[in-house]
Amino acid sequence: MAVLLVAVVWACNDPQRLDADRAAALVAPHAEHFARVERWVRRTLSADAAFGDRAALEETLFAPFRRDPEVVAAWVVPADEEPLVLHGPAEPPVERWVALRDPRLGAVRVGRAEATKSHGAWVVLARRLPQGARLFVAYRDDDGG
Repeated sequence: MAVLLVAVVWACNDPQRLDADRAAALVAPHAEHFARVERWVRRTLSADAAFGDRAALEETLFAPFRRDPEVVAAWVVPADEEPLVLHGPAEPPVERWVALRDPRLGAVRVGRAEATKSHGAWVVLARRLPQGARLFVAYRDDDGG
């Protein structure tokens, strides 16, 4: 019984546990940047027909933040297509998402990717775009694992 109680107390006090309050705190330092990235991605996807091929679309989508020190990785998943990826694995390495409404961004999902041998801990923000696409942007989680 004492072991179970210790485990419950530890889980409740775990700073890496992602609840709505923690998720909101993780969004705050990245909200303005994420909003700029999202505006660019929306504009680029709305001009999708102007691109001759997928490589041109990918280059244009990621051009403004390819060397941006705030962006660790990014994924744009056009409706019913394979993801376009910048500096990351094939998909965001997040196991649990928290949906919340941020005052600056509106509805957004937040997840954490634990540190691995290939990368440190990440905060990943995600939104569904009007075109049916999904946007994911990973930022360094300076507070996390």
